[in-house]
Amino acid sequence: MNFLELQDEVKDWINFTSGTSNSDFTSGQIKKAVNQAYKREVRKGRLEGGSSWFLKNVLKTWPASTATLEVPSVLNQTNALRIEDITDTDPGFDIGIAENGTMGEIFWLDNRTLQWGEDGPSSARSLRWHYMARAVDLVNDAEIPDLIPEDFHELLVLSAGVFLRFKADEMAPQEWQSALNDLRMDYWKELTLGRPRSTGSAIRRIDPFEDFDAPAQDRSSIATDNNS
Repeated sequence: MNFLELQDEVKDWINFTSGTSNSDFTSGQIKKAVNQAYKREVRKGRLEGGSSWFLKNVLKTWPASTATLEVPSVLNQTNALRIEDITDTDPGFDIGIAENGTMGEIFWLDNRTLQWGEDGPSSARSLRWHYMARAVDLVNDAEIPDLIPEDFHELLVLSAGVFLRFKADEMAPQEWQSALNDLRMDYWKELTLGRPRSTGSAIRRIDPFEDFDAPAQDRSSIATDNNS
């Protein structure tokens, strides 16, 4: 589903009618809820299901005799994993970056800028930047939330719908929350290449309104790798 279709699905779930005076929400709030759900579910999926789905890369050239370079807009110091020089061969070789606080030929000048010595590379270098993708706000109606597999786009609808009911000081139907929890677990299984997760005899219901920016809690009671 694209951004517009996601909004329409959420509106249907919460019985939203545009232009009515008794509506709990505005179209803008629904857009915001979809984007919040996108970021929330990607973040939880990366923590609970695995990170390989979110690995991406982008190309950018470091010009010759240029000491500093602003990294591609999707990158910063925290999500950049490695830089591969593919000027002469592809696959290429990794360019080493000095650790924080350590001076080396290439080092982070600030969160978004790298420095290559005092003068930069002697010749232009074609670089492939590997990074861990994060969800960004959908803006245009035709945009696709590509960090969520298409089979699980309904997860965003449920996540946004349950959260909007919470924002309206209403309790979402138990069926919504159960469906949200089940679909989340299926999504996490998909991210771990289909490896089943044993829930044991007592599954802890996932609170859809927990602090999603807080450190990940121990989920051993609900998600045990069968390979362990």
